[in-house]
Amino acid sequence: MNPASTNSHPTMLAWPFWILQLTPVASNKDIEKAFNRILAEITMEIPGAEVYPTPKGDQTRDEFSLREARNLLQTPEKRALAEIWYIAPQQATPEKDSAIETPDLDWKQLLGVMK
Repeated sequence: MNPASTNSHPTMLAWPFWILQLTPVASNKDIEKAFNRILAEITMEIPGAEVYPTPKGDQTRDEFSLREARNLLQTPEKRALAEIWYIAPQQATPEKDSAIETPDLDWKQLLGVMK
């Protein structure tokens, strides 16, 4: 996931967890283990290793995005932000989103970021 695109919706700030296929309960040891496993799979060109699920559908990852995700999750302030906005990829499927009727609210206005 392109970190620059995370400004479009706050839940996208959880992208480091999705890339490493972890949840907010992951320890630093879990982060390193997932990073090494996925990097090895990508390096060995195992089919599907570069794809990971997100609430917005499958995305692709590479060595750079893996390293960036690991570094962000090992920085306490940045990890805390990712933990706040974490949603499990299977929780927000398009079918579930379309079944829920909610008004189109601007999250920036609701949080007082913009008027």
